[in-house]
Amino acid sequence: QADLVRDNSIYALCRFIRSNHQQVDLNIVLPVLLDSLPFKNDASEVDVMADTISFLWKERDKTLTRPDMLPRLLTAMARVLSSPLAEDDLQGLPRTELVTVCSEILREAQAQ
Repeated sequence: QADLVRDNSIYALCRFIRSNHQQVDLNIVLPVLLDSLPFKNDASEVDVMADTISFLWKERDKTLTRPDMLPRLLTAMARVLSSPLAEDDLQGLPRTELVTVCSEILREAQAQ
């Protein structure tokens, strides 16, 4: 039950970030979000998280692109992409987009 509540909270947070990211203090929220990944019970919400991370990366959000955040982000995305739940639900475009974003993050982290 606790894992389901946590997964639903991550989902709600991602939806809020995606709809109004300028109003969210990502310096506080993003580390908590990344540390909470991967989803434990509700794989149907993985695509919303992937969309949120992709959106923030494409927007070049200053919090997401901080040098200290890049390794943390890559670690979280690796956990997501390798989780059994993601194998079942994160398919097609969301998986491809998330892998592309991870590749870009890795290139940027290596350049710093």
